[in-house]
Amino acid sequence: REGYKHCQYELVWYIDGDCPYDINVLKDALPLIEGADAVIGVKTGKRESFKRLVFSKAYNLMIRTVLRLPFHDINFSFKLIRINMLRKMDLRSDEWFIDAEILAELKRNNAVVKELPIELKIREKGQSKVHVGRKLIFSIIKEMFRYIRKEK
Repeated sequence: REGYKHCQYELVWYIDGDCPYDINVLKDALPLIEGADAVIGVKTGKRESFKRLVFSKAYNLMIRTVLRLPFHDINFSFKLIRINMLRKMDLRSDEWFIDAEILAELKRNNAVVKELPIELKIREKGQSKVHVGRKLIFSIIKEMFRYIRKEK
C-alpha cells in the first residue's frame, strides 16, 4: 500500500519479487489495457506442489463466493492498473488479503477489468515464504471480514 501512494505514472504494475512469470508478458498486457482500467493475470501451467494447487483453488472459490468477484485468479501477482483507478481504491490490508482487496475495490469502483492467461514459472532457486497453514488461513479470513464490515 505504501508503494502505491508514491506512484506517479499512468500505469502501475504489481509483480511479486520472485518473478513468478516471464516479465515479457507485460507487452501482451499493454494492448489489453486500452479501454480498460486494469489487466489481471490468470495462472496457467504447473503449480509448485499439490498442496499449493488445492489451497489456491479453495482460496479462489472462497473469495469469489463471499465477495462475489467475477475474476478467475484472485491471488496471482500480475496486476496492471491505471493510476486514476488505483487512486479511487480504499486499500487497508497489510497482509495476504491485499490481492483480493485490490480486486474487490476494482469491482466496487465498476472498473473494466481484462484477464490475461500467464504461464507460471516454477521456482528454480529458493523457497516460497508463504506457509499454507492455520495461521495464514485465519489471517485471510479475518481480513476478509474486516473488508466486508468496511463495505457496509
